[in-house]
Amino acid sequence: MDTVKVLIIDDDILGRRVFCNVLQRIEAVEVRVLCESEDPHAILSNEEFDIVLLGVNSNRNPENLDLGTIKRSYPGLRVVSMDERTKKGAVSIIHAIEQGAVDFITKPAKHNSLLLANSHFEKRLKPIIENVRRMKPDTNKIHSIIRPNIKLSRQRARMVVIGSSSEGIRTLATIFKKLPGNVAAPILVVQHFPKIFTRVLAERFDEISELQITEAYDGAQLEPATAWIVPGGMHAEVVREDAGYSVRLHRGPRENEMRPSIDVTFRSVARLFREHALGVILDGYGLDGFAGVQSIKEFGGQILLQQPDHLFTKQLAEKIFEAGLADQVCTKEYLSWEIMKRTRLSHPKEKGFSAAGSHTAILEDNTTILSPK
Repeated sequence: MDTVKVLIIDDDILGRRVFCNVLQRIEAVEVRVLCESEDPHAILSNEEFDIVLLGVNSNRNPENLDLGTIKRSYPGLRVVSMDERTKKGAVSIIHAIEQGAVDFITKPAKHNSLLLANSHFEKRLKPIIENVRRMKPDTNKIHSIIRPNIKLSRQRARMVVIGSSSEGIRTLATIFKKLPGNVAAPILVVQHFPKIFTRVLAERFDEISELQITEAYDGAQLEPATAWIVPGGMHAEVVREDAGYSVRLHRGPRENEMRPSIDVTFRSVARLFREHALGVILDGYGLDGFAGVQSIKEFGGQILLQQPDHLFTKQLAEKIFEAGLADQVCTKEYLSWEIMKRTRLSHPKEKGFSAAGSHTAILEDNTTILSPK
């Protein structure tokens, strides 16, 4: 078994101790803790680490410990961001992922609760460490494959569901920036994120998108040109009502150790929308999302897959591709284009739809859509 070398950079002495103890209980892990008197650049330059656990609020030497600086100086270094499970922590972790962090770990808001969070930290750290072991420069299975000659389905997608994990946040930002405000289908996003964090994420996306983006609530009406982020800690299913379709939230048992579960949401959409369902998978460690993708395909729907070459959390996408369940594999820049092609566009919404700087294309049914900017 390959040894994984981990560097812990955190101002919190108790936090450093807890993370170090948890990591030392994982087989074949070598842990190095950065002390107050040490220069992180000297350590990173002289020693090779597989991954760095970085406390977001580490600020002894801001110019040395800033994630952006570390990523610029050591672009191949994988960084996991750590912060409290609060609104402020959510903002900083989302920012860290946007800067290039591959994953995140939340800490209890109450400092003295750190000693009681060993099982939570172990649950988060074990898959991260195992993923590091699996990743080697020559083990990309998909490389730059994009399936040729994919014929666009004549069945317009009337519902879009997206499954996403940590790194998917960057892709979602790209998708929502590029999608125009008149997409003729609602979008429901299952993001593996804690509660509080999903609300902050929805607010962040709403600021950058022409779509109306909100954290989902029980009974939310699904309408075209809107996007909903499933709240952390809740499962979401789409249900039919007299007025159309809405979101039903519940705290059912975890599936694949997840709540929200991608499978739960995808299955409900597959049953209701059948060939008019469009599922999109961005990233993920484990199996959550695989059975949901199978359901959408069994009912005649379509699946888009993010090209996972450079992702850290790419196991789910690889499994879906290997099973032949993807209708299209494409880069994050082109996912919005593929979503537009399959959902079509309606009349412009009031939030600020603009076609400036875009090109148009005509589909087989004479629907005009916009190509990527």
